[in-house]
Amino acid sequence: MQNVIGLLHHVPHHWRTTIDYILRSAHMTWKERKDLENKKVVSLGGKPPKKQRLPLSVARVMMKKQKEREQKELEESLILRRFGVNYGSSSRRVA
Repeated sequence: MQNVIGLLHHVPHHWRTTIDYILRSAHMTWKERKDLENKKVVSLGGKPPKKQRLPLSVARVMMKKQKEREQKELEESLILRRFGVNYGSSSRRVA
């Protein structure tokens, strides 16, 4: 590997980057190779790939459960406030 890198100074620059890419990506997984390829595209001025989105059928359930959790927390905090419990306060009483 070191011998190959030593010989790269005689190769034109655009070939060097291609050879370097091939040598580095030979031991990568397909996911790492894809990430490297996407970074290269962005560095050359291309658009970054879109993030994967959840289908609405899955996301709707998650949003509903989140809303239920928030509602439950709100109700608990109202009940605790009614009984004078200072829920979530950082102040401590020193004995």
